[in-house]
Amino acid sequence: KMVPPLRGKRDVEAVLEALADGTIDCIATDHAPHALSEKEDEFEEAANGVVGLETAVPLLLDRLVRPGVIDLATLVTRLSVAPARLMNLPGGSLAIGTAADITVLAPDLAVTTARASLRSKSRNMPFDGWRLRGGVAATLVGGRVVHAHPDDETIATGVTMAKYVAEGAHVTLVTCTLGEEGEVLVPELGH
Repeated sequence: KMVPPLRGKRDVEAVLEALADGTIDCIATDHAPHALSEKEDEFEEAANGVVGLETAVPLLLDRLVRPGVIDLATLVTRLSVAPARLMNLPGGSLAIGTAADITVLAPDLAVTTARASLRSKSRNMPFDGWRLRGGVAATLVGGRVVHAHPDDETIATGVTMAKYVAEGAHVTLVTCTLGEEGEVLVPELGH
C-alpha cells in the first residue's frame, strides 16, 4: 500500500512525457520504510509506503535513461541540482570548496533487486527480483566513501572515479582520485 497508489498505463505515459519535456523537473523518493508488522495490518489500517531510496537509481537508469526517455545528464540534474535549487539547499554541484557529497553512477552495472539485500528496516517493495541495468558504484559524504559496490574493484580499492556533474544544462565529466584515507582529491576545474 502506498500513497499515491500505483497508476495505470495512461498515467505512467503522462508522467514519462512530463519528465521528457521538463514539466517534471525534479525526481525524489519518498522512502517510507515500515517494519513488516506495520504492513501486515488490514489494508486500510496498514502503513503507507514502500522502500524507495535503495532502488531509485537502478530503476531510473534502467527505465528512464536506457530507453531514452531522458539522458544521463538530465537524470543527474533532476536528482541533484534541481531539488537543491528548489529547496534552496547547498549541494547539487561539485566545486572546489563545497562538500563532496557524490553518488558515483555505474550505468552498465547489472543489478537484481532483492528484499534480502536491502539495508533498510523495511523489505516491502514491488520490485523484488527485477533485473535492472545501472546502479550506484559508490557514495561519498563529505569526501569520504560511505558505500562502495562490492563488485566494482576500481571503486572498492579507491583508485580513480568518474562522475557526471550537472550544473543547469551543462554537464562535465569530472575525474576524482581518492586519497589514501578515502578523501576525494578534486582537480582544479577550468572554465
